Amino acid sequence: MKKFALIAAVAATVAAPAFAQSAATVAAIQHFNLSAESASDIVTIPESTGERVSADSGALGTAFEILNRSADTPADLRGLTGATVYDNEPAYGAEIFERLEAADD
Repeated sequence: MKKFALIAAVAATVAAPAFAQSAATVAAIQHFNLSAESASDIVTIPESTGERVSADSGALGTAFEILNRSADTPADLRGLTGATVYDNEPAYGAEIFERLEAADD
């Protein structure tokens, strides 16, 4: 179970920066920034171009394989043409990795 949770956490963390660039997220962040009372309250999205990688093997391949097991239609399958990976610190879930790694020891 820990292995599945670790794989899911890896997939979520790898995907989080990719989803951070979506139009809905940008609009939400702009909306929240309207009520910022100081410059330190403003949330920004780092600019990153990302790198296209294969999702056939490694941690991404395993994560997509597990996620695709529950696909109902071919349109629900993910990772068939690769994935975009952003080289930076995970925006979400860093403490989850630390807890999972500590539990594995």
